[in-house]
Amino acid sequence: MIPLVKPIILPEQEKFLNELVHHPEYNTTGHFASLCEIWLESRFSGSRVWVVSSCTHALEAAFMALDLPAGSEVVMPSWNFVSAGNAAVRAGLKPVWADIDRQGNLCPESVERVITSNTRALLVMHYMGIPAQMDTLLEIATRNHLFVVEDAAYGLFSEYEEKPLGSFGHISCISFDHTKPLHAGRGGALVVNDSRWVDPVEKIIDMGTDKAAFLRGESPTYQWVSIGSKFRMPEASAAILWAGLQHYGEIRIELERVLSRYNRESGYKIHGRAGAFVVLPQEADRPHVIQQFQEAGIYCTFHYQPLHQSVFGSRFPAHSESLEHTNLFADTLLRLPLYAGIKHEEVSYIIHVLKQILRS
Repeated sequence: MIPLVKPIILPEQEKFLNELVHHPEYNTTGHFASLCEIWLESRFSGSRVWVVSSCTHALEAAFMALDLPAGSEVVMPSWNFVSAGNAAVRAGLKPVWADIDRQGNLCPESVERVITSNTRALLVMHYMGIPAQMDTLLEIATRNHLFVVEDAAYGLFSEYEEKPLGSFGHISCISFDHTKPLHAGRGGALVVNDSRWVDPVEKIIDMGTDKAAFLRGESPTYQWVSIGSKFRMPEASAAILWAGLQHYGEIRIELERVLSRYNRESGYKIHGRAGAFVVLPQEADRPHVIQQFQEAGIYCTFHYQPLHQSVFGSRFPAHSESLEHTNLFADTLLRLPLYAGIKHEEVSYIIHVLKQILRS
């Protein structure tokens, strides 16, 4: 079976993990975590970056740092992973669902319609690494005095107007989960683009302590100073991530090559940057399409259940929006295999099967 995703395996992973075993002090000093953060800060020029235990934890830490009044509204796409909704709710906030555009990203017109006097933040996701309409969304946020949390979980291989995704929010979040093309086994990153939140975030990810200041020699001891949790990335995960970052350019080129072949040879529009998907005709029987792919030895699947349709998410009804495009995506989107290391002949076979199924 050709998988949907496949974690990349690199020789440096074993080398760095072995190094960690023989240098247990790295778990205290954060040797590999520091290397990853330096690399990421070079990509996000002028931003402060911390690697953390997951993108879920990055989102939770972001909303902790914003420290918005309880009950404040956060406009976000219902078309998103559950972590986004959970992060807002755990911070005592109310998710407000906005619709998406034809790329799977927040629709600015829908955002405008759902903003109220109680709206305090905007969560922007870049679906599959496709950049959202950031100029328009940032203008809306500025005009309405909203903080922006950027969910760039899939964004490491994409730019918007020559700036990396993750550069635009007051605080941004990236995923290094094993389902992503470049991974830490499980992990994420917090990118702080506004200096007002550097100090709060640093404390939040260290269990609400000023431990980082203590380790820099700025304090004779450290203590509990704010809300927080143990959000920093473990060194074993950081070692795996550091291995992957050595191959960032190669991985990116390979993803672009596969996506280019999908679009050039299939005759269908295949969307995505760090993941691949096709939108099926509305009349297509998607469960049958998925079954046909699986019978051909290819794992393809749908993606999110929209949050507003979920058991818990339905507690926050979309009063003013029909979420038409969100519902359409939920019913018609089909994910295709995309990962570094997929073989040339496997891509050819996927394209062959895709053409056969969609033309039948």
